[in-house]
Amino acid sequence: MTDLPPCIRHIGAESAALACGSADCAASYRMPTCSRRRLAPSQHIFLQGDPQRHIYFVKSGAVRLYELLRSGRRQIIGFKFPGEFIALGYDDKHRYSAQAMKSTELRSFASAAFHAVVSSQARILLKLYEAVAQDLSRAHELTLSVGQRDARGSVAAFLLQVEARVPGANGKSAVLSLPARGDIADHLGLTLETISRILTQLKRDGIIELHERGGVRLIDHAALKAAADGVTQERRLF
Repeated sequence: MTDLPPCIRHIGAESAALACGSADCAASYRMPTCSRRRLAPSQHIFLQGDPQRHIYFVKSGAVRLYELLRSGRRQIIGFKFPGEFIALGYDDKHRYSAQAMKSTELRSFASAAFHAVVSSQARILLKLYEAVAQDLSRAHELTLSVGQRDARGSVAAFLLQVEARVPGANGKSAVLSLPARGDIADHLGLTLETISRILTQLKRDGIIELHERGGVRLIDHAALKAAADGVTQERRLF
């Protein structure tokens, strides 16, 4: 194999416009054929406890991953943006639910066929390892936010992370489309009111601009990074 398939070659934001989806592409790179799947806002890809039979690649849109706790509360464990995979693991059942946050297009691979093909191709395995390592890094960041950062630092770190992951978000000119504030709150372990207050404060301080429909533009990256790095001994309550 002289090259990697487009949906593997540039895992991350750069791959959004390159995701493969044709039988010709699959044959050329000895990849399993993938199918296209389009979802409406709030439509589920799968539910917690469903059999895990497919691996998904986000072509466009955005997906929330969440678990339902015994108390009935929803805990959002992460988000997936274009260029990212969902359900790369080998579990028999999904440990979480995946739901489209807006109109979303996926590429769907049968898990067994995907694993059988990529297991013999070291370069693809390396790229998938990088994708899993990125997920672990984000989990570490979430643990740090929930356990050590104050509310402002948690929101600042989240904004920087979203910018790094979303296609086309390259500097001060990009307007990011954020998840709903309630989703951010459920992800960071804060309240909706706290998220709204922190975003308003960041806007007032000239660090971000708020746009319609959940859009935000990051103005002062240094200030955001300083807030994210300002780990405290005790998480402040707002």
